[in-house]
Amino acid sequence: GVDMQAVPYKGGAPLLTDLRGGQIPVSFNVVSEVLPHIRAGSLRALAVSAPTRWKALPDTPTLTELGYKDVAFVDWLGWYGPAGMERAKVAALNTAVNDALASAAMKDVIDKNGLEVMRVTPEGLAKAIRENHAFWAHVVKVTGFKPED
Repeated sequence: GVDMQAVPYKGGAPLLTDLRGGQIPVSFNVVSEVLPHIRAGSLRALAVSAPTRWKALPDTPTLTELGYKDVAFVDWLGWYGPAGMERAKVAALNTAVNDALASAAMKDVIDKNGLEVMRVTPEGLAKAIRENHAFWAHVVKVTGFKPED
């Protein structure tokens, strides 16, 4: 029941300029782009799309809490290597990445940018990719989204 028009931007900086300048009334952004502006008071967080409240914005409700029961998603990143990489090398890289993410230096960077870490196995990442694909395939199907939209 919300009537919104998608406006493509060439990156977060031009979008934030228009949002902060009042040329657009609202936007969806990744938390790391908007958090400094929220903390400075030049933007207001209205809701988060995650299924639970975001650690960096504990007073900001989720879209689910606001009554949008079917809207819950989180952007995430993964580490990838070439197809056919040896299992031992994959395991070693996975351990190294997870160890780095647990370090004090990375914790500071992660917290400063309002990020949350999901340390997973390669199999867990493959499962997340499959689930993410199924989720967005469903969204595309029920909304009738077309690439030119």
